Amino acid sequence: MERKELSKTLFTKAFETQHNAFLWVALTQRLASIGARETQNVAACCRNVRS
Repeated sequence: MERKELSKTLFTKAFETQHNAFLWVALTQRLASIGARETQNVAACCRNVRS
């Protein structure tokens, strides 16, 4: 593999890795947000049942 081609390949792989890491963080934050909201809904429901 030529030096220029190797450099381009390594850059592309690094960019893909960074992009995948960003997507993973975004996904886990979204799931945490949904989980927190559902927990609040269950707590509110339990309070309403006791009233």
